[in-house]
Formats: sequence, structure tokens, C-alpha cells
Amino acid sequence: MSIGSLVRKRIACLLTAVGMTLAALPQSLEDIAALGLPVMEIETVGGEMPDCDYVHHPSGNIGKSITNMTKVPGRVTIKTNGETVYDSGDFMEDISGMQIRLRGNASAWDFNPKPYKIKLERKADLLRRGDDDKYEDKNWLLLKELRMTATVGFKVSELAGLQWTPAFEHINVIFNGKYMGVYLLMESVRRNRSCRLDVDDTGYIFEYDQYWWNEPLYVESSIKDDPIHYTFKYPEPEAISTAQLAYFTEMIQKTEQSIDDGTYPQYIDLDSFAAWLIAHDILGSWDGTGSNIFLTKYDNTSKSKLMMGNLWDIDNSFQTFGEWDNSHNHFFFKKLFDPDCENKAFIQAYIKKYDELSTKIFDETVNFIEEFRNSPKAEAISKSTDMECDLFQKWNPGVDSCLIKALDWLDSRSLWMAHAVDSLRLEASGIHAIQSDTQAEQVFSVDGRKRSRMQRGINIVRDRRGRTRKVIVK
Repeated sequence: MSIGSLVRKRIACLLTAVGMTLAALPQSLEDIAALGLPVMEIETVGGEMPDCDYVHHPSGNIGKSITNMTKVPGRVTIKTNGETVYDSGDFMEDISGMQIRLRGNASAWDFNPKPYKIKLERKADLLRRGDDDKYEDKNWLLLKELRMTATVGFKVSELAGLQWTPAFEHINVIFNGKYMGVYLLMESVRRNRSCRLDVDDTGYIFEYDQYWWNEPLYVESSIKDDPIHYTFKYPEPEAISTAQLAYFTEMIQKTEQSIDDGTYPQYIDLDSFAAWLIAHDILGSWDGTGSNIFLTKYDNTSKSKLMMGNLWDIDNSFQTFGEWDNSHNHFFFKKLFDPDCENKAFIQAYIKKYDELSTKIFDETVNFIEEFRNSPKAEAISKSTDMECDLFQKWNPGVDSCLIKALDWLDSRSLWMAHAVDSLRLEASGIHAIQSDTQAEQVFSVDGRKRSRMQRGINIVRDRRGRTRKVIVK
């Protein structure tokens, strides 16, 4: 028996002792490539691994995060079917290679393997979308996906027509010779006027950030329900001028005041706010304050309004059965969505946007999932995930099982939201205040006008107990 065979036999015995098989341990790049996903290899100088310090929130706040992240120089390559399709080259500052560090907040604590941020020394499109240089950027992320929620969630984001939906690709990662499993290689939240968030030189990209206490610069929010403030993506904190900070602070104060006094339509883009909230409502997350609420203001003039930027933290989707997404309880949405507020402009914008989207967004998301389930990519992700979970002794929810759960969720969610929006339609019209009369039921149009009887088209019927249902008369 050869030495190699003896080593493999010894490894097999050790793996069997912990409930693993030899097949679960990738033996070569060829084995990993055979799984069917692109393979990213990261090699750092001297084999150094990124490190950080772990920190807890200060008293009165929430969350856990990381700080003092080390940036480790190295090289990154991507191979597809054994062919090298990207090579950063060895690290040479401002010329070639890359630097990699840990990223995230709770995910950096809880995930194994960890999430990472890659900063290239020279711009490139790591997703390799053709020869067009508009996708090139230095900043890229390696994130873990839970229960296929990003795959489904970003499709909902795209169909909702948000300002930007991050592009991504499932890949297998080898880090300094060690297989790290399946990652999402994806775009980061950055100003890139060609393909990410587009703002003018005088504009802003910022976050309503529960981890503000771990950032070098923040602007306080007057919203007392959440211990959350605003932090900057663009300009970067170290580059923001005194004048820029003063303008932003005053703008935020005026906007938050306008939410209270009902003059908010002059400050916020209702359509983008409605689309963002509808996307979250469809996905049903309980992680309201952890939704990474990103906003933009195109420039520093009164012509531009605040816009919702993009969906981001959607790991906890498919959770809020029979109720709105938890985002309704936080940020501006708590007051904007209150049917008792005097100015119902946002509620009306939400209803209008939902009516526009609902005819396609559920069906097209379901079609996307069905096609994805039967694709070679889904099979490759499933094989890769099986290997990763075996290797790291992690619970494996199963790719196909997660996609079936998403289909079941969308099926029931579409019915729930249709009823919920119809009820909202009535409440926004003041119908909830009408007392029952001698009629067993009352009939209303979709815009809340009372009818003497049902008419052709959609009728909203309200019984004596206040329950509503939609009746379609052909």
C-alpha cells in the first residue's frame, strides 16, 4: 500500500469517527470544479488570514460587530470549467492583486466560514459580464446565503423596480488552499454611476444604521423608537467636509420633522419608498431594524428627494406569517403607514404601487424559482452545499427544500397581501369608521366609495363584524 493510500485511509478513519465520509473532503481543485460552480482561489502573502476584534453594543443600543479589521494583501483568481477567466495578479499596490478583510456585524460573529470584503488594486468586473467596462469596480463581497433567501429576495427586488439590485453569482471558494464552501460573490453598496447607486458628486448614500456606534461618523436621528442613527457610504466618513456634514444634518432634521407634520411628500420619493416596503412585505422578514436601510439623495439641491436605495439584509425572509414585514414598526414607515395619520399620501402611493406590481411580481418570482430549481446552477449549488455542510459539520436545509418553502410562502403571501391591501384601501378611505347599519353587508369600490350594490369588476364587501373580502363580478 502506498504512502498516499495510507494517508487517505487514516483520514477516512478520522472522518468516519465524526460521521463524515471521505467523499465529503475535497481532494483537489478538480474535485471542486467538478461540482459545477465557478471556483475562486484566494492566496494571501505568507498565507496570512484576515483578523479583527469583536465588540458588543454600548448600553442602550443593540447588536454586535467587529472592529480593527486587518487588510491582508494577496491574489485572487476565478476559474470556470478549469479555465482561468480572471486573475488579479500578485499584489503590487495600486497596480495588481487585492486586499481582503473580514466584514459584517452579527454575521462576522456567527458564520463559519466568515464573510469577506475584497478590494482590488485595479478595477475589474469579477462577475465577468462582457467587455463593457461599466461594471468594473474595486469593491466586492463574499457573503454567505441562508436558505436561498438572497436568490429569491433579489429577484423580488429587481421586479419591484428598486433603484438598484446588487448583482451576484454563486461560487466555490478556496482560501489559502482550504475549501471554504459556497459564497455569493456580489457587488457592494457603493457609488458607481454606471451600475450601482448613482448620485452626483454633491449627493449622498447613507444608512439608517443600528451599528452607528461602531462607525467613525454619524448623524443623530430624532426617531425615539429606535436607538439608530445615520452613517455614510458616500462621501466616505473620512472625506466628508464640514459643509457637507452641516447640509446633511439639516436635511435629515427637516425630513424627519416632515414625517411628523405630514409635509413629507416634498422631501421623500414616495414611489421608491413604497417599492422598497412592498418588496419587504412580499418577503416577510422579522428583522426590521437589521434590514440595512440604505437611502440616497442625488445632489445637494432641493430638486432631489430622498430615495430608498436597495434591499440588502434579507436572510430572515419568509417569517412574518399573517402580518406585515417588521419594517413597518421602524424608521419612517411606522408613521407613514399609520392609517390614522392625517396625510395619507404614502399609503395611497403604497396601494398604487402594489396594484401596479401585484399583477406580475408574484407570478414572475414563482416562474423564476421554478426555472431555477430545474437548472444546472441549482444542481451545482446543491452539490456544493452538501459538501460544505458535511465538511464543516453544519446543518443542511437543502437547496431544493428551501426553494419549495419559498414557493409555498409566495402562494400564501399573495393571498394574504391582496386581503391586507384591500383592508388598507378601506381604512385609508375612512371606511373603518363607518358603523354597521341594517344591511348585513356593505359594498365599496376599490377606491373606497360606497355602492348600493355590487357592480361589474372588483367589489370590496364588508360585513357587520368589520371583515372585508374581495368579490369580482364578471
